Amino acid sequence: MPTSVLPPKSLPLTYEEAIAYWFGRINYEQRSPRPGDLKLDRMRGLLAGLGNPHERLRIVHVAGSKGKGSTSA
Repeated sequence: MPTSVLPPKSLPLTYEEAIAYWFGRINYEQRSPRPGDLKLDRMRGLLAGLGNPHERLRIVHVAGSKGKGSTSA
């Protein structure tokens, strides 16, 4: 189980060290959230704590992979 949420004190030097770091972050004892538990309340709380910066953005997000990028360009 990870002892800290902070990044390592030094960057991994190799691919293997990076993979070992990320796999070392997994808490195998923690239960996975049920589909009903995946709500946006935490994200809304975070955004509110940051002053809701997304409300000041004048953007449209076009998502997908079937030509929407070239259509909206």
